[in-house]
Amino acid sequence: MALLACLLGYGEVGLWLKKEATLLNTWVVTDDNPYKKWMDDYGGDTYQGFVKAGLDLIEARAADDSPSTTRFAEWVKVWEQCTRFERGFWDAAMAAA
Repeated sequence: MALLACLLGYGEVGLWLKKEATLLNTWVVTDDNPYKKWMDDYGGDTYQGFVKAGLDLIEARAADDSPSTTRFAEWVKVWEQCTRFERGFWDAAMAAA
């Protein structure tokens, strides 16, 4: 659960940058961009396949062994904490850009 926020975060940012780069007058440029490979990797089919596999795994585990109310509340707490950390990471990166 803890790593899912990172897996999804990178996947979402990769897709967003890929889409944003196709728009007219966008601030996302790919020519001579030192992060182009990063953008291509995380917005690409291979990484997006990893994102799907991660989601499928979590959903399958939950379906195979449904959590108790207490365990589900623990999952939610972990998810919320990890997404706060992930958001802080991206906010810091954007502030430095």
